[in-house]
Amino acid sequence: MKFSEALLDSTYRITGYDAQTLKVNGQVFEQSILLTAQSLEQPWSTKTFRDWGVSDITPLLQLKVEILLIGSGYRYQPLAPELYQLLVEHKQGFEVMDTAAACRTFNLLLMEARSVAAALFIN
Repeated sequence: MKFSEALLDSTYRITGYDAQTLKVNGQVFEQSILLTAQSLEQPWSTKTFRDWGVSDITPLLQLKVEILLIGSGYRYQPLAPELYQLLVEHKQGFEVMDTAAACRTFNLLLMEARSVAAALFIN
């Protein structure tokens, strides 16, 4: 799917995605990325979503965003209970969904000028 709308003045936005790639501002990525309106970290995680642990998610709490979107890959996978608990304990708003849904939601939240980060897995 491709996006062609201008999304406010954000530096980074998702301009396309499919099962094997993510496209940010027209640049194609074939590995997991961590994205906010002002930052792009890639490769972000060499682990798969299933192997993601507390030490991997803890740095995301430093982002201080209103909502953290977690794209679990091509198909939805639930967040491990200990990761869920960590996010709740830190009062971090979050949503786990498949990566395609996380891409769409990221752009919608940017259009609403919300403070959002997206941890997007491709696997």
